[in-house]
Amino acid sequence: MKLIFVLVVVFVLLFVMNRIMQSVISKKRAAMHNYLALDSSCRKRTENLMSLMKIVKNDLKEKAPEYNVALQAMKNTLEAKPPPEQAKLEINLCEKIEALIEEIRKHEYLKTNPELQSYYKLLKAGDKEIALKAIDYNQKVDIYNQSLKSGLSSAIAKLLKYKPSAKFHYNEKA
Repeated sequence: MKLIFVLVVVFVLLFVMNRIMQSVISKKRAAMHNYLALDSSCRKRTENLMSLMKIVKNDLKEKAPEYNVALQAMKNTLEAKPPPEQAKLEINLCEKIEALIEEIRKHEYLKTNPELQSYYKLLKAGDKEIALKAIDYNQKVDIYNQSLKSGLSSAIAKLLKYKPSAKFHYNEKA
């Protein structure tokens, strides 16, 4: 009789631990899914910025050094970096891009260039998309990180070597 009781208790404990482990794993997967969507949007935005920069390069020859620095910074953001690191690079980059956009606004030809205007609209739409995806990602990260702090989930997360995820901070200035 005692053996059956012990087996039932062990079974229940294993079942509970399995459910908690699956919960932690599903929260991590949800955050990862949102991360991938956010990463894709950041990469699209960076590619659009690079295209915009190529359009204005010839028209802003006197600004070539700033252009090259900004272009290199954009290439760095396209390399395999997680969104939180991309955000840090983009904050730096945004200041350079903003200065170049101000320069673009001074040139009448560039104001009326349809290709330039098209990329500029894409950038604005991309900014909104990234902002929304960043909110979703940060919410999932909060849920996941909270699950790592609570009771038995914490022990299981340590066993799985899960660590808290970083939030994404986006600078919408550029």
